Amino acid sequence: MPASIPAETQRVALKQVFAAEFYTPAHAARLFGAFEKLGWSSPDTSPFRMDAAERVTRSRRRFDAMWLNLGTIVPPGTKRVFRDATVCDLPKGFVAAHANFFSISPSLSCIVVAFDANTETEERFDNIARSPLGTKLTRIKRGFSIARPRNVKQQAIGDARQSNRNDILSWFKTYLPGAFSTSESLELLPTCELMFTDGLRACDDRTSNGLWREYLGLDYGLGGWDSSDMNGLTFVHPVSSQDRDQGHSLLYIERSALKRIENSTYGGDSDQAYINRLSTDLPGFIGYWGIGALLRLYQEEISVVRDAGSSSVQSGDASGAVKRLQRVTSNSIDISLLASELPDALRNVHWTGCDFFRKSGDEPPTSLVAASSQWSTELLERLGTSDRAIRDLLVQQGNLINSLEAIASQRTMSRLTFAMTLLTVAIFILTAVMAVPVVYP
Repeated sequence: MPASIPAETQRVALKQVFAAEFYTPAHAARLFGAFEKLGWSSPDTSPFRMDAAERVTRSRRRFDAMWLNLGTIVPPGTKRVFRDATVCDLPKGFVAAHANFFSISPSLSCIVVAFDANTETEERFDNIARSPLGTKLTRIKRGFSIARPRNVKQQAIGDARQSNRNDILSWFKTYLPGAFSTSESLELLPTCELMFTDGLRACDDRTSNGLWREYLGLDYGLGGWDSSDMNGLTFVHPVSSQDRDQGHSLLYIERSALKRIENSTYGGDSDQAYINRLSTDLPGFIGYWGIGALLRLYQEEISVVRDAGSSSVQSGDASGAVKRLQRVTSNSIDISLLASELPDALRNVHWTGCDFFRKSGDEPPTSLVAASSQWSTELLERLGTSDRAIRDLLVQQGNLINSLEAIASQRTMSRLTFAMTLLTVAIFILTAVMAVPVVYP
């Protein structure tokens, strides 16, 4: 067997992809427009015969956290029956989706959608790992770049992941546009793959699962976080060297670990039954974890405006400065509201009972939820400081540009005045000459 093909006893199945989209005051109108488009704005068409839009409106007027099941979404022509399912197109490779709404604070809402993979998508990573892909030669400036079969397969799995995420981002932009989809920030979109594995142990046994650890990116970062509620469930972020500051993550668990769980309440011993169990807490956890990606999105927005601001002064682009100031003002409203509401919301988590821990040596286990909360709070403070500084800077730049334009206008007017004076003198002289009588002999 080629060295790049995993053992037959080791299998990986991609069951679901979770994605989280966020809605601040700047995206509230789009949120309610999306509810109307999907039929969630009326008790007659909303899931479970409730007025989902009205409940969301009420949640944005109070400080209590709220969770709302928005039901199942299926593509047109689906034969499988779901109660009160919403019908619309889904990203390629997915047969159904399950949406959950979370009110985090009055100014911040989140929708987490779990996309169910079809058979082809479920087996794609496994098929790539077992494919006969060989060494790849790429022409470069002074020769060739050589990629081993393992690197080629790792890249192919990365491309498949990128394709899934891109299709999901496009779906949100069409049906539930929010902060990430309107900014088209694929890199930061919070997504999480849920995988069921066979023959892969969570420990660092390089001889038995080294290939899969490399292909799936399980060796990047500081390692996995172990679930406090389900033995064997591991959360991993980042999953590649390129994703270190991005929003893509992975959850995986051995089927042998699943079989040791009492799961009769959720349907017994089957993949779908275990997914039913995991779906009770994972959406809330993904939404909570995704808050950090949302704050990084604002951080990038501020960086773009900051870097563009210096060039506007050099070019004297007043209209560009005004547009940037409008953009900063919109973000500033969001950041100011989040800065006042999020710290309390992060401390009082009522909508996720799921947490993961990492233990290092003799140190007490570190909670992922607590670490995410602390990191988000610190980033929020830095955002507020940077936002105020850049907003003041843009105002100063706008005033400077206006002053420069005023000086330029004065110079132009001076030149015009001088030209008009010369023209007046010329006309006066010409008039005087024309007024002198001509005497003929």
